[in-house]
Amino acid sequence: MFRKLLLILLLLLSPQVLYAQPQNLEPCLTPFGWNNNCAFFPGSPLVAATDDAAYFIEDYRKGIDFDALAIATGPTCNIPVEEFLNTGPREFVITCDDLATSTFFGSVAMPTGWNPVVGVTFESVIYIPQVVPVGNYSLDFQCGCAGNNDLISASMYSAQTSGNTNSYTIQAGDAHKIFLATTDDVVCGGTCNGGDMLFWKGSINTPITTVSPANAIRILNIKVRYGLTGLEED
Repeated sequence: MFRKLLLILLLLLSPQVLYAQPQNLEPCLTPFGWNNNCAFFPGSPLVAATDDAAYFIEDYRKGIDFDALAIATGPTCNIPVEEFLNTGPREFVITCDDLATSTFFGSVAMPTGWNPVVGVTFESVIYIPQVVPVGNYSLDFQCGCAGNNDLISASMYSAQTSGNTNSYTIQAGDAHKIFLATTDDVVCGGTCNGGDMLFWKGSINTPITTVSPANAIRILNIKVRYGLTGLEED
């Protein structure tokens, strides 16, 4: 109870709640009292009828991290192995060939408060080794949902679009650096609801990837970010 009250207090004190927000969102707290039509209330007309809801939920997204050990690999991506990163941290990493069969996977049971309408984003973290393969490196991401009694199949994933792609430009001076990239919002395939299983798939974008060998690039982590319909998420 204390944590909920504290979160509500923080939201009330947030500038995005106290004052008018972008795209003509109404403030929640006004000189005349509380405004029930503001973006804070998931059931308000603004949230139900406009894209402004995505702005509000975006600022309060939560993330689920998949380190290399939590990721399953397809035929031409290696299973996670341990290695030192520039004689520093020792981490599990994944490497993939520049082939259409280079895929990797993850899944998670989403909270009941998940808002699937907004979609999810995928943040990928890669590491560049001592011998730098110069060029472009690109990862595609898709996702699909399944609830109780739903069918699992290869066609459950969302369609691939340019917004689902994380692209990196690797240069000669990038040895021992990490790089992060994040997709646009990806609306998962299937009929998604809070509490469903979310299955995601990553793959090498072979037309865009030009680094050689592609399997020199280490994949360290994938983060899935999602929005909530309100304060509750379990």
